Amino acid sequence: MSETVRNYSWGSSSSRRRRGPRNRGARIARFLLPVLLAALAWVFWITRDNYAMERFISRDRVYEAYINNIVARRHDVFQSNIWRLLPEGSQARSVINSVSGKLPVPEWLVNNLSAGLCHISGTSFDRSEDILVATRMTRIGCLAERIIRRFGAVTDDYSGGLKLRHIPEAGLYYAVRGRTLLFSVSRNRLIQALTLAEADALEQSEFEEGIRMAGGEDIYCRLIPDSISMASKPFDKLDLVVRFEEDSVRMLVQGDFSTDFQENYGVLLRAPSKPSLPAPFAANASIALDLGQPLAKFIEALSHVSLETGMIPQWLLNAYKPAQAGDIIISMEPLVAAVLAESGPRIRIGWFGFDHLEMVPAPLLASTFETGQEGVLMLYDGIIAPQGPKEIDLVPRVNQDMVVHVPFVGGPNLKPTLAPFSDGFILSSSFPLAAALKNTPELTGELNQNGNIYVSIKLREAVQSLANAARELTFSGLLKGFTPESLEATAAPWLTASESLSGLVLLASWSEGKLNAQVRISLHPVPQTTAPQAEQDATAIESTTP
Repeated sequence: MSETVRNYSWGSSSSRRRRGPRNRGARIARFLLPVLLAALAWVFWITRDNYAMERFISRDRVYEAYINNIVARRHDVFQSNIWRLLPEGSQARSVINSVSGKLPVPEWLVNNLSAGLCHISGTSFDRSEDILVATRMTRIGCLAERIIRRFGAVTDDYSGGLKLRHIPEAGLYYAVRGRTLLFSVSRNRLIQALTLAEADALEQSEFEEGIRMAGGEDIYCRLIPDSISMASKPFDKLDLVVRFEEDSVRMLVQGDFSTDFQENYGVLLRAPSKPSLPAPFAANASIALDLGQPLAKFIEALSHVSLETGMIPQWLLNAYKPAQAGDIIISMEPLVAAVLAESGPRIRIGWFGFDHLEMVPAPLLASTFETGQEGVLMLYDGIIAPQGPKEIDLVPRVNQDMVVHVPFVGGPNLKPTLAPFSDGFILSSSFPLAAALKNTPELTGELNQNGNIYVSIKLREAVQSLANAARELTFSGLLKGFTPESLEATAAPWLTASESLSGLVLLASWSEGKLNAQVRISLHPVPQTTAPQAEQDATAIESTTP
């Protein structure tokens, strides 16, 4: 056997073959990793959030709005039926339809171009082009904006190094600072925002307070009265919160009265005297009031305010004086003045429509005053009915129910009436209306809402009643400037809009220099025809087709 020493090298060539690709992959990785890290660092650098949004908002703005998550809010807002009130074919309706429809860009892109807060502000109520919109973009939104502006739809406008962008088709100018996106229809407005001095910009604390107030509401608005050119500003601060629902819109208003306004009108702005307002009338329009002081004191305060401000003519406030015991009563005015002099702070007022069968459409009005009855009823002894017929007789009459009315020219709904009820007196323009209200439970009911004023309007019924009265006056030639045809053309949009409206409710209170108010506009649900009913309607149409 040979003694030769043999060397065996197992798989040496295959190992080299295997190590070759690994070595090349490692070399590529060692090259790409720094590139990727550099690219990632560059992306983080160009999408950094290094500009505060409030830095571009002027402290001289006259209004502003905060909207959180505007894309999500967009669906909630435009699902509301309130937009049905805008006339078909109007510019406002066209704008709403275009904005509420399908977006021209993917929704994910809009979500990244406006993530979180959207702020809208303006420095003038007179110029709509003065609006500035500021939003916060995500990092993806920043990158997407850089890609989008490379296309022909966006043009560069350097404007002295400010680097504006212009979208000619949309008529918009915009600029990007960090992750803040600013845009406006006015080039000058955008330049003003970008060159705003820090001392003229909105303070961070005030901006954060606005964000906190916006909370989960659809829209939070703030008016800044100090920036409005007015001789006398009623408010130092006025905030408005809006929430859109499918069949209603709710608004909450909060304000701080200015010092000057409180000095001039503070005597009229007393806190409610009771925890609840009186129940309003079930009328087309109704008001329940709590003046916070007896009506006589309120009128006296109003007289002093009017003397200083000229708000109400003095002859109107001093026209009638209460009658005294033993006086001869020859008209209704002294009795009404006596009721007003004895009235407490709580009052109701209602409008029940018109009586179209009178000589002219007669408004059906009624009011209640909570007052003691004894002093007023004693004055009835001074009412002496005239002897013999007269062509015009305005001396009041008293019936067995102690209801006083004036036999005015015309039917019963043209007879001013004063009627006692359990808590006071009813004053009405209609004898039948006062008699019908005299024993209704609502006259002693409570609203169970605290406040100074409650207003309720049945919008559809009110608009239709007014339109019918206007038709009567036009037909009689008493409504100057209108023919029946021109009146119908004027009334048509209002009547169409009123078909969708259910009612408007306002509840407000004021005390310690602050105003709190709630407003709700309700709409009738959109009528929906079921499939079987639609088929029946179609069948009925076909059966009547010749």
